[in-house]
Amino acid sequence: MNPKDPCPFDMDAQFLLGVLNGMSEMVRVTDGKSNVLMENSAYSSWRGDKAPDKCFEAIGLGYPCTECISLRAIEEDRRLFKEITIGRRVYAIESCPIRDRTGKNVAAMEEIKDITEYRQMYSELMDRNKKMENDLEMARSLQHALLPKEISFGEYSFYSIFRPCERLGGDVFDIIDLTPSRKAFYIADVSGHGVTAAMMTMLLYETVRFIAQRNLKHSASEDILAMMQKSFNPPTFGDDKYITVILGVLDTESGKVELANAGHTMLPVYISPKGATWEIEISGMPLSNWAAAAKYKGSRLVMEKGGKLLLYTDGFAGGGREGYKGIQPILKGVKGDKIIRALVRHATSIKIEDDITLLMLQRG
Repeated sequence: MNPKDPCPFDMDAQFLLGVLNGMSEMVRVTDGKSNVLMENSAYSSWRGDKAPDKCFEAIGLGYPCTECISLRAIEEDRRLFKEITIGRRVYAIESCPIRDRTGKNVAAMEEIKDITEYRQMYSELMDRNKKMENDLEMARSLQHALLPKEISFGEYSFYSIFRPCERLGGDVFDIIDLTPSRKAFYIADVSGHGVTAAMMTMLLYETVRFIAQRNLKHSASEDILAMMQKSFNPPTFGDDKYITVILGVLDTESGKVELANAGHTMLPVYISPKGATWEIEISGMPLSNWAAAAKYKGSRLVMEKGGKLLLYTDGFAGGGREGYKGIQPILKGVKGDKIIRALVRHATSIKIEDDITLLMLQRG
């Protein structure tokens, strides 16, 4: 349509209309008092045969909008945005002030976009996100349900701490009955975080239980790890996927513990009944597809009455061995019956940048 006269701003109205008609979006100019001063061809085509003088009439209203963003844009000298629904369509309106030669705001240009499809996609995305959140919460509950709670048998007890840095954790631990007098236990850390790492922990959980309970009930810890490496290195994991494990086997009759390490940098720590602590030096290849098979060397110790054995992941150490001063500063001055409380206090005080997991075996 032709611009209406008089034009309140000093610019060639025909030239301005030509600029607006070159825009694909719907554009109109109002005076902030509901009067339409100018509109481009995209807007004219959208409104059809109606040629209302009032801006609110174009959207099917018989009265001005409760909040006129064009009037506010003129008065406040700034861009404003709002959304309106007309029928089943949703529109976004951006209004910005237009100045005359003296710098006075005399009108507002409104750009109108049909965002119905965008809003529908956004709604669908939110629905899918909610479903995914629900699925993740269910997966989190299942993961926590699989992990053993505090376990006691005779004079031995296991205590654990598990604080994943995301909804799902990439750490896992378990305690497995091999025979009435032999217990296998381990702690593992999967590379990465999130859903993929959590799925690998569940696969590891089932794999370890299968091979330990059915094939290796009387085997040493290093032999169980070797079987795990052989069974748990599918090529689909890729070279960047691996799992570090500390695995032990406890003989409850003798108190002997066999330990083996598959690439776990946080070494086991033994705490004597008198409070002395030391790391148990063992090493080995992580569970991965880097090699079809691997050999592991075990280490033996005897659990004294009042002794404690700690297995933990690098999240407990604040992310790794570099700069880590060991477990000793955490337990300095802590008596034997307060150790688990001190460890829990430490785990809840550090910033979660990685999964924080600890498994403690105690005798007596």
